[in-house]
Order: sequence, then structure tokens, then C-alpha cells
Amino acid sequence: MEQDAAPLEIILQEIEHAIASRMYYLAIAISLSLPDICGALEDNGWATGAKYEAWFDQNVAPHYEYLRGHACYKLRSGVLHQAQPGQPGDHFKRVYFILPTRRNNVLRESVHNQGETPETAHIAAIGLSAVEFCQQMVASVRTWYIAKKDEPNMVTNLPNLLQFRPMGLFPFYYGAPVIG
Repeated sequence: MEQDAAPLEIILQEIEHAIASRMYYLAIAISLSLPDICGALEDNGWATGAKYEAWFDQNVAPHYEYLRGHACYKLRSGVLHQAQPGQPGDHFKRVYFILPTRRNNVLRESVHNQGETPETAHIAAIGLSAVEFCQQMVASVRTWYIAKKDEPNMVTNLPNLLQFRPMGLFPFYYGAPVIG
């Protein structure tokens, strides 16, 4: 773990290390939590579904034809809380992540659609490249952070982010590394 990196950058580096180590579930789960983290940093320090959706729509959705904040928030809730790809009644009946293979045929967004347009479609399933999805989330956070890092809420909230502390967390625990 790089000690001098900003707290948010350490999280992004760990996603990249998870991908490199072929720990895709871990990379996907942490990537799905990034809009919560960023939405909270940008506002009052607390995450909400509305902040998640707005952050995703502003920073990530432009890279996808079908995936939007509301659907990604439901995907995040399903993956993080039930280890399932969403909840009943979602716009998508199923989301799946395509893993790298020797043939390395990666689809950015594969849609099995039962409707005509993205706005009216009843999509049966959407397939996302696990690696590209995580990389897009990381890249979106880095771009967003550069633009927002000096805003007052960011300056106030960033020190409270769960982070690597090489000498502990004084006065609670010190002399050894902690994440806190």
C-alpha cells in the first residue's frame, strides 16, 4: 500500500491491484461503491441513493448506452448486500460481468433487448466487461477528483475518508499501521 498517496487514490489503486490479481468480484464490489464515496465527499459527507445516481449519471453514464445511475444503484445494492445482480423489478432482469478469456473478446456493453429504444426498452439482460467497467469507474473518479479536489466540501470531507494510516490513529491506536 502506497503510504503517500491520497486516501481516495489508495482505494483506486486497490481496485487496479484486484483486477491485476484476477480478483474480479472484489474489484466489481469496490467499484460499485465509488459513486457512494464520491457523492458523499462532494456534499455533506453522507451517502444517499440520490447522490449515487446523480454522481453516476454525471460521471460514468455517458460512457454507456443503457446503464444509468438508478440501475447501477440497484446493481450496487444487490451486489454489496445480497451478492445478487440487482433486485426484483429492476429495469434489467439480469446484469452479468464478462471476464477476460484467452480469446480476450471483450464487450463494452452487451444488451439482450426486448424493446425498441433505450428509453422504452424492457431489457432482459445487460453484459458488461468486468475489467472495462472497473477501469471506467476508476478513470471517472480520477477525472472527477481533479475537477473537485479544491471545493470546500471536498477539503472538509476528504480527511474523514477511511484510509491507510501507517502510524496508527492517535489517540485510539498508534505505533502500527491501521485502516481507519
